[in-house]
Amino acid sequence: MDETGLRAVESTAPAGLFESALVVNEAETVEEALDKLACAARTLLAADAVAIVAWTNAATEGRVRAAAGDSPEPGAPVATGSPGHRAAASGVPVADAHTVAVPLVPTSSVRLTFEARWSAAQTDAAVDRATGALATLGGRPRVHTGILVVSSIMLGIAVTQWALWQWVA
Repeated sequence: MDETGLRAVESTAPAGLFESALVVNEAETVEEALDKLACAARTLLAADAVAIVAWTNAATEGRVRAAAGDSPEPGAPVATGSPGHRAAASGVPVADAHTVAVPLVPTSSVRLTFEARWSAAQTDAAVDRATGALATLGGRPRVHTGILVVSSIMLGIAVTQWALWQWVA
């Protein structure tokens, strides 16, 4: 068990996904929901690190929005060419023995990815289960709505800052 009250699930049992969804739905803010989502995904997958990364529309620049485990802190940049970048650019999951990256709500105009990492190589079956679990967690409509709201607010703040800087200059 971890801080979310969840335990790692070794099989594809739907109970772990259900528990994760309940924990995320209890969040009161979008930031809290994203943090709980990252923690729930890390616990569910028994991963060393899980990050939720926001990408520009062209998927040229990514920043960590929520993290659990050994992931970089929120706000940290994510390199292009990484599995998460490839998943954001293509809209399909990308996986290898140490990393799984899944687009979060891939039909959205907002590009986000789930990125789970392990220090030890995972079996093909474990990678397939992790990909399916992240895709299921990422498809939650409430989380999708929250992400759209936060992205809109952040865009509004950026535009306001730019306008203020232009006015001051």
